Amino acid sequence: MEQFSTASWEDLLTDRLVPRRRKEREVKNEIRRRVVKLKATAGCDRFPTDVHSLAKACGIEEVRYLPLAMRGRLLSERGGTVAEIDEKLSFRQQRFVLAHEITHLLLSRDLQLKGTTAIYGSNRRSYTNVEHLCDFGAREILLPEIAVRNEVRQKSLSLALVLAIAEEADCDIEVVAQCICDLPGEVRVSFLFCRVDAMTSEVYRVIPDTSTRFEVTDGKDSLVRRAAQQSSPLRGRQELWAGSTRINVMAEAVASSPETVVMLFSAGEST
Repeated sequence: MEQFSTASWEDLLTDRLVPRRRKEREVKNEIRRRVVKLKATAGCDRFPTDVHSLAKACGIEEVRYLPLAMRGRLLSERGGTVAEIDEKLSFRQQRFVLAHEITHLLLSRDLQLKGTTAIYGSNRRSYTNVEHLCDFGAREILLPEIAVRNEVRQKSLSLALVLAIAEEADCDIEVVAQCICDLPGEVRVSFLFCRVDAMTSEVYRVIPDTSTRFEVTDGKDSLVRRAAQQSSPLRGRQELWAGSTRINVMAEAVASSPETVVMLFSAGEST
């Protein structure tokens, strides 16, 4: 993958045609521009993105890893700006949180001059919306949308591809899944993240986020259960409950950790 790519005219046309809130699109495009400029300043032109170099380039004097009740925060001290990251997080989660805090700094001048409501949304929702934007910026830092779009366009979407992208970018599968699901005009897919133990399989996260509650129909021969015992993706049928509807989907599944299985399926492959 390439850190710096130019969107094709098809990409630009798709971005215009796919329904999106205009203000949201403009703000996200501005975040992309600032991330690209910061990467160029810091000389970050390869994957995985050197988030510590970016932190230094945007004015973070020190990054500390220590026990926190939150994932991360920025502090203003006499020596300058300090980022504190929860040491209990995994290495890849810490990379994402630091990228999130970097985005806060990229937005900080606008927030100070105009306030959060001028950047994104109403008073009631402003904090959540700014956090949403900073998560977007963190994904752009670790894995730019245009890089993901090029990979998905050139190769068939599969869990093997998702795992390869996550490895090259040194980020969690959840980050890659969100980037893929955010692509405008792409095939609609869903990622289910399941906790699997000796007794149960429980869906704890769905990407893209939805109000529909998903449950997997468990059993020793289920796709999720079999995938938990394998190191490479499996393909097969899996029964699910989507709200009150029972469906059968053709899906791929792979163990992303000893206790976690991720499943990928297309909305058009259910029966």
